[in-house]
Amino acid sequence: MEEQQQAATTEQAATTEQPPVEGPPPGTDEQMLQKLASVEALLEQQGKQQKKILNYRRISALLFLALVVVIALGLFSVTRILGEVTQDLPQLITHTNDLVQQLNSVEFETLNDTLVNLDEGISNINFEELNASIEHLSEVTESLAEVTRFFGG
Repeated sequence: MEEQQQAATTEQAATTEQPPVEGPPPGTDEQMLQKLASVEALLEQQGKQQKKILNYRRISALLFLALVVVIALGLFSVTRILGEVTQDLPQLITHTNDLVQQLNSVEFETLNDTLVNLDEGISNINFEELNASIEHLSEVTESLAEVTRFFGG
Protein backbone atom coordinates (compact mmCIF):
# COMPACT_ATOMS: atom_id res chain seq x y z
CA MET A 1 0.00 0.00 0.00
CA GLU A 2 2.77 2.34 0.78
CA GLU A 3 4.15 1.69 -2.61
CA GLN A 4 0.89 2.76 -4.20
CA GLN A 5 0.84 5.96 -2.22
CA GLN A 6 4.40 6.79 -3.21
CA ALA A 7 3.62 6.10 -6.85
CA ALA A 8 0.54 8.33 -6.69
CA THR A 9 2.54 11.11 -5.06
CA THR A 10 5.25 10.85 -7.69
CA GLU A 11 2.65 10.86 -10.46
CA GLN A 12 0.89 13.84 -8.97
CA ALA A 13 4.19 15.77 -8.68
CA ALA A 14 5.06 14.98 -12.31
CA THR A 15 1.70 16.16 -13.62
CA THR A 16 1.67 19.32 -11.54
CA GLU A 17 3.31 22.13 -13.43
CA GLN A 18 4.65 25.24 -11.90
CA PRO A 19 2.95 28.42 -12.96
CA PRO A 20 4.95 30.61 -15.40
CA VAL A 21 6.59 33.67 -13.97
CA GLU A 22 4.98 36.76 -15.32
CA GLY A 23 6.98 40.00 -15.52
CA PRO A 24 10.47 40.60 -14.31
CA PRO A 25 11.28 40.20 -10.67
CA PRO A 26 11.80 43.39 -8.74
CA GLY A 27 15.16 45.20 -9.25
CA THR A 28 15.89 43.65 -12.62
CA ASP A 29 15.83 46.94 -14.51
CA GLU A 30 19.13 47.92 -12.92
CA GLN A 31 20.58 44.51 -13.68
CA MET A 32 19.42 44.76 -17.27
CA LEU A 33 20.96 48.22 -17.61
CA GLN A 34 24.26 46.94 -16.22
CA LYS A 35 24.21 43.99 -18.58
CA LEU A 36 23.33 46.30 -21.46
CA ALA A 37 26.22 48.61 -20.55
CA SER A 38 28.64 45.67 -20.38
CA VAL A 39 27.37 44.42 -23.77
CA GLU A 40 27.89 47.91 -25.23
CA ALA A 41 31.44 48.00 -23.81
CA LEU A 42 32.15 44.59 -25.31
CA LEU A 43 30.75 45.71 -28.66
CA GLU A 44 32.96 48.82 -28.52
CA GLN A 45 36.03 46.66 -27.79
CA GLN A 46 35.04 44.34 -30.60
CA GLY A 47 34.77 47.31 -32.98
CA LYS A 48 38.27 48.48 -31.99
CA GLN A 49 39.60 44.96 -32.51
CA GLN A 50 37.96 44.80 -35.94
CA LYS A 51 39.61 48.12 -36.89
CA LYS A 52 42.99 46.78 -35.76
CA ILE A 53 42.45 43.58 -37.72
CA LEU A 54 41.47 45.62 -40.79
CA ASN A 55 44.62 47.75 -40.46
CA TYR A 56 46.80 44.65 -40.07
CA ARG A 57 45.19 43.10 -43.14
CA ARG A 58 45.82 46.27 -45.15
CA ILE A 59 49.46 46.36 -44.04
CA SER A 60 49.84 42.66 -44.84
CA ALA A 61 48.31 43.19 -48.28
CA LEU A 62 50.69 46.09 -48.99
CA LEU A 63 53.70 44.07 -47.84
CA PHE A 64 52.58 41.14 -49.96
CA LEU A 65 52.15 43.44 -52.96
CA ALA A 66 55.63 44.90 -52.40
CA LEU A 67 57.06 41.37 -52.19
CA VAL A 68 55.35 40.39 -55.43
CA VAL A 69 56.75 43.50 -57.16
CA VAL A 70 60.29 42.75 -55.89
CA ILE A 71 60.05 39.13 -57.05
CA ALA A 72 58.70 40.21 -60.46
CA LEU A 73 61.54 42.72 -60.90
CA GLY A 74 64.05 40.08 -59.85
CA LEU A 75 62.68 37.58 -62.34
CA PHE A 76 62.73 40.21 -65.07
CA SER A 77 66.38 41.04 -64.29
CA VAL A 78 67.40 37.39 -64.16
CA THR A 79 65.66 36.74 -67.49
CA ARG A 80 67.45 39.69 -69.10
CA ILE A 81 70.84 38.65 -67.71
CA LEU A 82 70.34 35.04 -68.80
CA GLY A 83 69.45 36.29 -72.29
CA GLU A 84 72.70 38.28 -72.47
CA VAL A 85 74.76 35.39 -71.15
CA THR A 86 73.28 32.85 -73.54
CA GLN A 87 74.02 35.08 -76.54
CA ASP A 88 77.76 34.51 -76.05
CA LEU A 89 77.37 30.88 -75.08
CA PRO A 90 77.77 29.42 -78.62
CA GLN A 91 81.06 31.32 -79.11
CA LEU A 92 82.27 30.12 -75.70
CA ILE A 93 81.44 26.52 -76.60
CA THR A 94 83.27 26.88 -79.93
CA HIS A 95 86.38 28.31 -78.25
CA THR A 96 86.26 25.61 -75.58
CA ASN A 97 86.06 22.88 -78.23
CA ASP A 98 89.02 24.44 -80.08
CA LEU A 99 91.03 24.50 -76.86
CA VAL A 100 90.19 20.85 -76.17
CA GLN A 101 91.30 19.91 -79.69
CA GLN A 102 94.58 21.79 -79.23
CA LEU A 103 95.18 20.06 -75.90
CA ASN A 104 94.43 16.70 -77.51
CA SER A 105 96.97 17.42 -80.27
CA VAL A 106 99.79 18.05 -77.78
CA GLU A 107 102.14 15.10 -77.46
CA PHE A 108 102.71 15.00 -73.75
CA GLU A 109 105.41 12.30 -73.94
CA THR A 110 107.53 14.49 -76.22
CA LEU A 111 106.88 17.48 -73.97
CA ASN A 112 107.88 15.42 -70.93
CA ASP A 113 111.10 14.27 -72.66
CA THR A 114 111.91 17.88 -73.53
CA LEU A 115 111.39 18.98 -69.95
CA VAL A 116 113.61 16.16 -68.69
CA ASN A 117 116.34 17.19 -71.15
CA LEU A 118 115.96 20.82 -70.07
CA ASP A 119 116.28 19.82 -66.43
CA GLU A 120 119.44 17.84 -67.25
CA GLY A 121 120.82 20.79 -69.22
CA ILE A 122 120.19 23.19 -66.35
CA SER A 123 121.77 20.83 -63.87
CA ASN A 124 124.92 20.66 -66.07
CA ILE A 125 125.47 24.43 -65.92
CA ASN A 126 128.43 25.46 -63.82
CA PHE A 127 127.03 28.41 -61.96
CA GLU A 128 130.35 29.44 -60.44
CA GLU A 129 131.83 29.94 -63.91
CA LEU A 130 128.66 31.68 -65.04
CA ASN A 131 128.88 34.12 -62.12
CA ALA A 132 132.55 34.77 -62.86
CA SER A 133 131.70 35.45 -66.52
CA ILE A 134 128.95 37.86 -65.52
CA GLU A 135 131.35 39.74 -63.22
CA HIS A 136 133.94 39.94 -65.99
CA LEU A 137 131.28 41.19 -68.41
CA SER A 138 130.24 43.84 -65.85
CA GLU A 139 133.87 45.04 -65.63
CA VAL A 140 134.18 45.24 -69.40
CA THR A 141 130.93 47.21 -69.75
CA GLU A 142 132.07 49.64 -67.04
CA SER A 143 135.35 50.19 -68.87
CA LEU A 144 133.50 50.70 -72.13
CA ALA A 145 131.15 53.17 -70.43
CA GLU A 146 134.15 55.17 -69.15
CA VAL A 147 135.66 55.30 -72.61
CA THR A 148 132.41 56.49 -74.22
CA ARG A 149 132.04 59.14 -71.53
CA PHE A 150 135.57 60.33 -72.11
CA PHE A 151 135.19 60.65 -75.90
CA GLY A 152 131.72 61.85 -76.37
CA GLY A 153 129.31 61.14 -73.78
